[in-house]
Parts: sequence; structure tokens; C-alpha cells
Amino acid sequence: MVRKLDSDNNMCMQAISDVVELMLNELWINYFEIPTDVQKRWFEKWAEKFTWPEEQKQKIRKAYDYRAGRHYQQIMKDVRDSELQRLKWLSETLRR
Repeated sequence: MVRKLDSDNNMCMQAISDVVELMLNELWINYFEIPTDVQKRWFEKWAEKFTWPEEQKQKIRKAYDYRAGRHYQQIMKDVRDSELQRLKWLSETLRR
């Protein structure tokens, strides 16, 4: 279902979480080290769930990148704070 993008922050954040969990297949140290084409695919997948006026697309993308970056930062913090035994799949570089 496509919904009009409005001020429902919880719905937007849940959609970001859903996209990241669905499409995350490699780890990066932070959101802005994720290749631009991957960030674009994530945004496009997220954007399938919402509509907004075309003239607001750049503003929406900027807000999305900010929120997706914060969410990814929290994911990485959670990963780093977890027990290392549960993180065998995580590279040595990212464990530090």
C-alpha cells in the first residue's frame, strides 16, 4: 500500500528499518561509507511506500538520508555492544 508521506515519524522510521533489514547484505562502518548506488536503492525501495509532491523529492531525500544514517548508526552501536561470540559473521575490523 502506498501512503501519502506525512508527519507520521513512526511509520517513516519503521519503513526505513524494514528496508535496511531487507536489503543489508554487507556491513560498513557508517551510513556515509555505504556506496551511493546502495543508498539510492534503499531510498528507492523506501520511496515505494510513500507519495509526495515531486518538487519536495530533494528535501525528502535529505531527511531520509539523515534518518537512515541515524538508524544505521544505532544498528552498528548495537552490533558493537553485543557479545562478540554472537558476532562471528562480523569482520575483525568492524568489531573494534
